[in-house]
Amino acid sequence: MKERYSAHAIVEAALMAALIVVFSLMASYVPIIVPLFIFIAPIPIVVLNIKYNYKVGIGAVLVSAVIIGIFSGVFNAIMPLILYAPCGLILGVCIRKNKKTSYTAVILTITNIISIIVYSTVYLYLLMNMTFMKWADETIKLMQDSLSIYEKMGINLNSNPAYVQMMNIDAKMLLMAVPAALVVGAVISSIITYNIARKVINRLNMNINVQPMIKFADWYIGIKAGAALILIVCIAMFLVQKKVIYSEYIMGASLSLFSLIMIISGLTIVDYYLVNKLKMGRVMAGILCVLMVSPLSVLLLSLGIVDLIFDIRGKDENSIGSALRRRINSKQ
Repeated sequence: MKERYSAHAIVEAALMAALIVVFSLMASYVPIIVPLFIFIAPIPIVVLNIKYNYKVGIGAVLVSAVIIGIFSGVFNAIMPLILYAPCGLILGVCIRKNKKTSYTAVILTITNIISIIVYSTVYLYLLMNMTFMKWADETIKLMQDSLSIYEKMGINLNSNPAYVQMMNIDAKMLLMAVPAALVVGAVISSIITYNIARKVINRLNMNINVQPMIKFADWYIGIKAGAALILIVCIAMFLVQKKVIYSEYIMGASLSLFSLIMIISGLTIVDYYLVNKLKMGRVMAGILCVLMVSPLSVLLLSLGIVDLIFDIRGKDENSIGSALRRRINSKQ
């Protein structure tokens, strides 16, 4: 029985390795579909991890990396090892151990952030032979050159605030926005990958209960996470006062990250009241939240900070808001 099981595992691992190879090669030759395969490629590893164990999943990744290296070069072989494997292994372990979706989402987001940083570093320094600052300069130049095409066509964009900001942006400003963009991209990637994995597992009837992802209206920033964010900003301010090298970049990046997380927190509150209180459809509520981001970003930021302090929805039992509510109720 043990030999039959092992042979079956080897065959399935080979098939999953073949899928990873196909995904990676398609992403290598058609770069525009790379984001799509970032969501899909970890799924074979997740399935192997759940059905057998992480060793079978690692084996499939290593085999696929060797095959990709033979056909497409060493650098492309690194892609599944850095981008796909950690996400697939972590997600498979979390699902097997029936971890909470909030825990899984956080761990998966951190894994994605680390994978993207490592992959970007390897890509820029080893393959492109450039620094992050040089990459930022070339990216800004490319964007500004693209916008200048409209001027050559006789279209006046000087009255457009977004155009003015884009033309005045520099490499430091772009790099300050990278951490916030990285976190948002990692969160979106984690949610999409989790939902795809859940549907695939249910379709394969793998006899494991995969919990649905927590609804956007139920997202919240716990008091510990909020304290950690504030501590990061305070440390950045201290470094600026001490005139430590790169302290201004750290300050700008930490403020950008804090602001973005607070805006998202504010959006979750808006979505919560639209869906649960006003009984609005989720699609319409989502559209309204997206439309509110740009014109009402300051209001959403303030709402997120208020929720961090007072926990408007009462999600965290350890929050200041929950403590105040318990004290008020005890006096009544």
